[in-house]
Amino acid sequence: MTLFAAARSPSELPHNDELQSLAQAGQLELHTAFSRASMDGAPSRRIDQAMLQRSNAAALADLIRPREQGGHGARVYICGRGGFATTVLETLAIVVGGNEPEGQRQTIRGLVGARRVMTDVFTSTRVAPDRTASRTIDASELVLHNDGEHGWGTAINGLVYDLSEFRELHPGGFRIIDDNAGIDSTEEYRTIRHHEDPEIEAMLELYRIGRLRRLDLDNAWGVALEDGVPHYVSLRDALQKWLQHLYLVVEIENALRNDFDFLDCKLTASERREDMTPLKIVLLAEAQSRFVADKVPTLFGAPLADLWTKAAGLFDPDADAILLAQRLAAIAGGEQARRSSDASDLLRSRARASEIPISQAQPLVVDLQTRNIAIVSSLEHQLRQGLIEFETHERDLLDRGAGVLASLTPIPDALNAFHERLATTIERHLAA
Repeated sequence: MTLFAAARSPSELPHNDELQSLAQAGQLELHTAFSRASMDGAPSRRIDQAMLQRSNAAALADLIRPREQGGHGARVYICGRGGFATTVLETLAIVVGGNEPEGQRQTIRGLVGARRVMTDVFTSTRVAPDRTASRTIDASELVLHNDGEHGWGTAINGLVYDLSEFRELHPGGFRIIDDNAGIDSTEEYRTIRHHEDPEIEAMLELYRIGRLRRLDLDNAWGVALEDGVPHYVSLRDALQKWLQHLYLVVEIENALRNDFDFLDCKLTASERREDMTPLKIVLLAEAQSRFVADKVPTLFGAPLADLWTKAAGLFDPDADAILLAQRLAAIAGGEQARRSSDASDLLRSRARASEIPISQAQPLVVDLQTRNIAIVSSLEHQLRQGLIEFETHERDLLDRGAGVLASLTPIPDALNAFHERLATTIERHLAA
């Protein structure tokens, strides 16, 4: 067994005498790191310095390397406060994963996924240095972190966490992490009272990567319509509404993946996971109908139109404050929206009657997912562009806000095109 033990001084290391005796008897390979004292001629050092010492790093790499690659396939147990555990994990990634950040991340994810890294993290009344305080993360960056390519991040109480490694360890399953990725999940975190559990709070500290940047909006304000009546609107309030809708879009994007997860599941005892079945076709049609009937109106309804109304009042008093609301309403009642609604209803009816051949279902799945993801991603992109305007200009946005309105302008055309393409896609498959 190999043990790396750290404390401020030998007197503060629990069971130090026993550990030294075991080491002298050859029953334990002990490496100590005392940050405020030297021992046996060794200078003071921290745990990461001890692990990165050339001979120690080589031995650690050999211990952790999988057996099939000539190593020992050792398991790692980390016990300490959150900051200590984070330092150990980061150093371990360097030792085993090399100098490339992606290689380091993949190494740690592999160890975690193989259940070869275990942690016992606790809190302390001692205030540790905030190692990530200097890194600020914009909300426009956070919203990108909700997939395997960009990682799975979330914000809680203004702090940002990368939960990519923890995703596979979450006791409630990875879908809970997925549902809350790319958004501010403070409300959800507090609703289930995680903030009252010191063990969860300590574990969360392992994955903290920074804090959300607080924009300098000063007390800037303007006048905008609310329910047709002019009201004073602060730039901060406008930003809050913008963020709320952008986070909603990301949430629906997350939910969209879960809505179609059943396609990769074994739903009955007699089928294989990859089999397309009549039941899956019915569930597919039901999910598509819900998306068109519920999700699309939520995404492109009154809250989105309200963003335009506020932006027009704040940034361009000459703009038509209800223009976006009128255009969205015209599309919702227009021919293409009716076509996509009717096509979705027909798809559901045909699926329930088992009139869709299994051989045609897989191409239909691909096309529906492509259409759905495209419209949600398009809306997310436009709202993110508007958010970047807030982040770029901050308090000066009142004089430079044309880009905010410009980010909303393409949305109605994209929505109408979605309805047309979706209707055409379903009609084509049902006619085949």
